[in-house]
Amino acid sequence: MPLCLLTAFFAAIAAADSHAARCLVRIGADQDTGWVSAFHASSGGTLVGAEKGLFRLKGDDLVRIGADQDTGAVFAFHAKRGGTLAGTERGLFRLQGDDLVRIGPDQDASPVFAFHAKRDGTLAGAEKGLFRLQGDDLVRIGADQDTGWVSAFHASSDGTLVGAEKGLFRLKGDDLAPIGADQDTGPGVSILRRQRRHAGRCGERPVSPRPSPSG
Repeated sequence: MPLCLLTAFFAAIAAADSHAARCLVRIGADQDTGWVSAFHASSGGTLVGAEKGLFRLKGDDLVRIGADQDTGAVFAFHAKRGGTLAGTERGLFRLQGDDLVRIGPDQDASPVFAFHAKRDGTLAGAEKGLFRLQGDDLVRIGADQDTGWVSAFHASSDGTLVGAEKGLFRLKGDDLAPIGADQDTGPGVSILRRQRRHAGRCGERPVSPRPSPSG
């Protein structure tokens, strides 16, 4: 390639990089959020779930919410009458104004990764399996099935599909049954393997999560 063309090529790359740098503006740089994993639109401002907890975006400022609660990382949100639900490294919380209230502390559901709305109660996918939210109680579902962590949901015509560490399941009522058990689907949804590392196990480096494929 002629030298003049090479020069023009690299000049174009440099210009593009410079343009990108001018267009990308860091928000809330004064807050140590760590990685950011989830967003939720609310009347008081967009909620931001991050490695270091829960934040609200006001203009270009990030305001910490519920700092008195040890949520750990915040993975997911779900809009529900009575307050927004937050799935976190330390379990399930309800956001009421700027206060975080722990839900189902008697159930060891931590961490909570995903939600799915159903008429008989919101489903919560967690490291310890599948739960249904009934009032302020978490009720374990399908405890007879070894699902491992539950990471994703999808509404289908013949029941709710549940994506888990040990494969694919179908939920009908309170009955959880494996699908395609003769198929080796691999180690479930890989994002949840990454999320499990965020607890800071010795010698492991946290890896930023990607949005959960929950439906």
